[in-house]
Amino acid sequence: MKSRYLLLGLLAALLAFGASVSGSIGVGPLTIIVDLEPGGSGSGYFKVINDGQNPEEVTISLADWSLGLDGGIVFAEPGTLERSLAPWIAYTPATFRLEPGQLQRVDFSLTVPPGARGDHWALFFVEGSEVTPVAQTTGALTTTVGVKVRYGIKVFQRDPGATRAGRITALELLSVAPLRLKLAFANTGEGVLFRVTGRIEIRDATGTTVRTMAVEEFTVLPGGERELLLEDEGGRLPAGDYIALAIIDFGGDYLVGQQLQFKISAS
Repeated sequence: MKSRYLLLGLLAALLAFGASVSGSIGVGPLTIIVDLEPGGSGSGYFKVINDGQNPEEVTISLADWSLGLDGGIVFAEPGTLERSLAPWIAYTPATFRLEPGQLQRVDFSLTVPPGARGDHWALFFVEGSEVTPVAQTTGALTTTVGVKVRYGIKVFQRDPGATRAGRITALELLSVAPLRLKLAFANTGEGVLFRVTGRIEIRDATGTTVRTMAVEEFTVLPGGERELLLEDEGGRLPAGDYIALAIIDFGGDYLVGQQLQFKISAS
């Protein structure tokens, strides 16, 4: 077995988006929402603390981001995406030193142009100076990778007048044993849809609901779409005719639904 140490640059936004690598600095809150209509100005802040044993040189920067079909984060240069909030944000300090146990507040302000409509968003990266070793094994080779951890803080400008709407764009049967379905939902409005949830009811020929498949909470950005794969763990359904009824609650004044007819043949 061989071990080597490589510095592979930056591992982005680990804490904010579920990775397990940890550094010596902590940040919070991880999501900030500022309610601002077009032409308005607002402000906010977050805090950075050094939980380690050594001093940290901290750098703050901005980035754009979007969500893929699977809900994964896609990063981009600040100001490059259509609904980027980055060009409207000013913040201070951009760099600072933290002694062990020391806490620093980072303040930001933003002004929304009068002609803008809908929600906008950006991301603050908080990068420390500590290099964290992470072991990786590929075959017979064990590699210790040194990474600098960057923490991500999502910032949203929420337009009170933005339309919030969505629709189910697809409901497909993938298999009957096990019962697997694909559901796709699109944000057709101007506002971010947080905590979208719902269910798929499986109904038999009499209209009785025989299975219910829960849809876990997710977020969809304006113009974005999310694809979900759902699998029923209740065992094979008896032969017969069924309807899969998808119901989605996106937090608006109404629910959206779509149904799919399918048949299960006798084994």
